[in-house]
Amino acid sequence: KQAFANEFGVTHDERITYLSREEADALCERPILFEGKSRYRGEALDRLFQLTAGSPFYLQIICDRLVRHLNRQKAVFVTEADIDIVARELAFGEEALPIERFDPLITAAGESVAEASRETYLRLLNSVAHASRQSGFARVGDLTSVENAGRLLQDLSDREVVSLDSVGRVRIRVQLFTEWLRA
Repeated sequence: KQAFANEFGVTHDERITYLSREEADALCERPILFEGKSRYRGEALDRLFQLTAGSPFYLQIICDRLVRHLNRQKAVFVTEADIDIVARELAFGEEALPIERFDPLITAAGESVAEASRETYLRLLNSVAHASRQSGFARVGDLTSVENAGRLLQDLSDREVVSLDSVGRVRIRVQLFTEWLRA
């Protein structure tokens, strides 16, 4: 946009945020209804929401792979186990997502306007992912390996990439990204 300011002069930025739980469920269920009913069983939709935090981008990626998985298995219904298999495929091994799929979570609107370099954000997010392995949260005070971690975490919180709580804990909202970073 900076390089072609005239061409983009008639547009404006609009933030796309996370879907509500109800909107996320509808996005997952409606395209694959079976005889007018949901194919999701048990806690499957809960697990999808956990993995994506309601991000339409990551919901679409997981659901696409999920449909492929169901077709391979010749399965009609989706279980939490199916979602975990697909999440593992997206995070580990040959079928894992490339890092570019997570760029929106790493730097907002590109590195030129970011608080720090892409590598610095990635190092911080990697620290959060690994430090939160046991409890699901990392303590902000333990993330001292990255300079200005507090300021960068606040930026990530403002962009809704991480959740910060009042007792100094942080977690990455899109759990699929957390699992990918750990891999």
